[in-house]
Amino acid sequence: MTRVPLALAMLAATLAFAAAAGSVGRAAGGGGADPLAVTSDTTHYCHSLAAKVVAARPPGGATTAADALAAAGRRLCRQGDVLGGILRLRHALLLELHPADP
Repeated sequence: MTRVPLALAMLAATLAFAAAAGSVGRAAGGGGADPLAVTSDTTHYCHSLAAKVVAARPPGGATTAADALAAAGRRLCRQGDVLGGILRLRHALLLELHPADP
């Protein structure tokens, strides 16, 4: 059995979560509510994702797993591991936007 790198495993989990939430596969102009955004692996994108995570958090919300992922993502971006930071920030944003039903 081969070992899957952690970043690849996290990407697969994030895509599976997004697909289950219905946010993957929308083409620009394909009838989806949100236009397709083109992104790159830059520190600027890290910072914009971090801001989106903060904005998505409900006021007075309890500490969640998304907080830990967002903190790890911001730390990785500061340390220069932009791809790892983006993966964690995207996952945190998905968790904030689509919280699990209790």
